[in-house]
Amino acid sequence: MNIMTWFWVQKTGWRYDYRDVNKWAEMVRGNLTIPHTLCCVTDIPDGIDKGIKIIPIPKDFKDISTRRWAENKGRPQCYKRLALFSRHAKDIFGERFVSMDMDCKVQKNLDSVFERDNDFIITKGTGDTRPYNGSMVMMNAGARPRVYDKFTPEMAQLASSKYIGSDQAWLAYCLGWCEDVWTKEDGVYLVRPLKYKTEGVPKDCKIAFFAGVNKEKIYGKQEKTDISSLERQPGDVLVEVISPIGYRGRREKGTVVAMPKEKAAEYGTCVKLITTG
Repeated sequence: MNIMTWFWVQKTGWRYDYRDVNKWAEMVRGNLTIPHTLCCVTDIPDGIDKGIKIIPIPKDFKDISTRRWAENKGRPQCYKRLALFSRHAKDIFGERFVSMDMDCKVQKNLDSVFERDNDFIITKGTGDTRPYNGSMVMMNAGARPRVYDKFTPEMAQLASSKYIGSDQAWLAYCLGWCEDVWTKEDGVYLVRPLKYKTEGVPKDCKIAFFAGVNKEKIYGKQEKTDISSLERQPGDVLVEVISPIGYRGRREKGTVVAMPKEKAAEYGTCVKLITTG
């Protein structure tokens, strides 16, 4: 079974990088004994651990957005994940697979979570008006094909007017309330970042996902950089800033940025090379 997370960069909102992918993989790998392959669905493979299989992001629905769940408000645009329900999903993701958000905390063995034989199961939503949460899905390839087949930009707008989220809203609208779900009884929790910061997670929690867009409560303040800092031109390399530098504005320690190879050489030990171009 393939167990995968998704990694892309948006113009606004919380910005992940390869280190978050590697940390996610380390947590899952250390808490799972059943046969599996860890995968990352991404077009930015630089720096990702070689033990993680790279699956190119399908281009389906990548430019769709809605007025209510707008990207310029820092909200994640996840319609590209609807490729999971494509009739060609087996060719892309494998015969059976798990799709997980990487902003999670794994603290107990996950075997019982993934040993279920449901053809489709998803995390229960955060309230009485939200049947599902898209943080984790497990399914057989080809299950619920109507999710993909019936999706259009117009249906995205309609679903967004009734439910919270992007692909999550469409899943609720399209599938209704009858699907199998993981709940707290399975050890799968949804935790608000502020509550996690003050209370942590319950002792019976196996995996917790951090609901909401305010990730600073968990990860600390993140430098607001232009998305162009990760857009590579021919000959560019990807580097991690070790000591603050001035490159297209101030870059703090820990920032990942693309720059010409010659420029990286000028910064010397202030940067750490991730890729060789």
